[in-house]
Amino acid sequence: MELQDRVALITGSGRGIGRAIAKLFATEGAAVFLTARTEKELAATAAEISGQGGHAAYAAADLTLDAQCTHVVAACREKFGKIDILVNNAGHYGPVLPVEDYPLADFDK
Repeated sequence: MELQDRVALITGSGRGIGRAIAKLFATEGAAVFLTARTEKELAATAAEISGQGGHAAYAAADLTLDAQCTHVVAACREKFGKIDILVNNAGHYGPVLPVEDYPLADFDK
């Protein structure tokens, strides 16, 4: 329980690596606040964590938009009172290219 009484905000936590991080952090005692674009995946992850005795909440958001980032932080603080840990896991699946050929617009996402 190394993360007991900590609050973790984890982006990209509806599936994959972010989901695994959220589940592990919850197992270690952290309250986890999940965010990603897909509410269905977030709800399922939060339900699984809560069903195993953990503390989880979520807000669906597009983190490429400043206002939605602000909303997620405010929602986490409203639910859990603080943020101790931020895991910036959200990403964009763009084309698989050498970095010098990667479209700038996709990179910015």
